[in-house]
Amino acid sequence: LRKGFVSRAFLGITLAPDEISEQLQLPGVIVLNVVRGSPAEAAGVKPMRKGSLGDVVLALGGQPVKAGKDFFRILDQRVPGDIVPVKVQRALRGADEEGVEELVLNATLASRDGFKAVALNASK
Repeated sequence: LRKGFVSRAFLGITLAPDEISEQLQLPGVIVLNVVRGSPAEAAGVKPMRKGSLGDVVLALGGQPVKAGKDFFRILDQRVPGDIVPVKVQRALRGADEEGVEELVLNATLASRDGFKAVALNASK
């Protein structure tokens, strides 16, 4: 607020409704879309595509994420420029692979103010 305005941190993902994660009995929140050119895209976060499950965010900045409200509460504690570890669960998609893996992706948060980008199309 030193400059007369609040600069909010921006990661660049859209989350699926919590009810979907609950119905699928997932341990976090599903990434529905990733904004093109965003910190999330640069870090390698994967959205839903062609009916395949996207990454499931398990933790942000070392704090557990069980619902969308957790994700946004944690993000609101950060500022643009912070490097934030994003712990995700990702489905293995190889021909002979099944199951999931957990990854920690580091994202450098941007400022939400003035960030103009387009969400990656989940249907591609």
